[in-house]
Amino acid sequence: MVLPSAPDILKQIVEVKHQDVERLKFDVPVSELEGRIEAQSRPLNFAGSLMGNRVRIIAEVKKASPAKGLLREDFDPAEIASTYAQNGAAAISVLAAIGVRRDGQKVLLSIRNMGGESKAAWRMFLGDLDARGLRAPDFVIVDGAPGLEAALTELWSATPVQRCTVHKHRNLLAHAPRHLHDELTEDWGDMIYAETKAGVEKHRRAFLRKWRLKCKAVADSLEEAGDLLFAFTRLDPSQWKSARTTNAIERLNEEFRRRIKTRTVLPDAETAPMLFWALLASGQIVMRKIDGWETLDQPLAPETIDLAA
Repeated sequence: MVLPSAPDILKQIVEVKHQDVERLKFDVPVSELEGRIEAQSRPLNFAGSLMGNRVRIIAEVKKASPAKGLLREDFDPAEIASTYAQNGAAAISVLAAIGVRRDGQKVLLSIRNMGGESKAAWRMFLGDLDARGLRAPDFVIVDGAPGLEAALTELWSATPVQRCTVHKHRNLLAHAPRHLHDELTEDWGDMIYAETKAGVEKHRRAFLRKWRLKCKAVADSLEEAGDLLFAFTRLDPSQWKSARTTNAIERLNEEFRRRIKTRTVLPDAETAPMLFWALLASGQIVMRKIDGWETLDQPLAPETIDLAA
């Protein structure tokens, strides 16, 4: 997410988090966390746990459902996740937000164990940033999770949102027969990586005309995203590479996994966020500036591409 001109707020958030990290390092040093990890048994195999002839259950944490309404009033995603972890859950997801300062530097604003990616979990996560003084961002990049998009609409409805084009590409491939994947990828690249806004519009129209006939599910999936997939065209073209995807979050996850891949399961559900902050604070994980940061002060164009096809 690209943040508004609020250097004091960003500085305050970073300073407070550095203080938290230093306190946590004092309470539980990184070396001790690493020792705990080393002492754990081998990690649970999620894919392997779903194989075989026995019935497997994948459970979802939900406060309410469209069919039955409210399911649980005392809904605390973090507490529920901790309970899952204590009782042998194979994996616990964490929510993370990276901000971009006006000088282009990426900043990890928050990473928390919320027990899932429901709207309620994301609303609590974003609400915490809002309560800490973060003003509505100028631009937000998401992976397409419905819970996150719903929470953003509720909290920052005027903020332009860009869906990750990498995630959407994978989604389109899932709708197409395997023998069409190469052709689909080539057409996708012509559209998403066009050098101008007019070029993106031209290739989008051509993409829809072709794939409505060749594989309607692909065209329907593209249209479902609407202008959320092309919000990046409102930015200066120098920023498009960074604005099209959630690669910053993906790289952060990869760096974290790379540093613990030879180790085993984490001691508990709260260790992952603590270890993330410790690795960042110690400089073992470094986040670089975004591409095109020199043009961040330029205003966004009023509209995305023309979606008429």
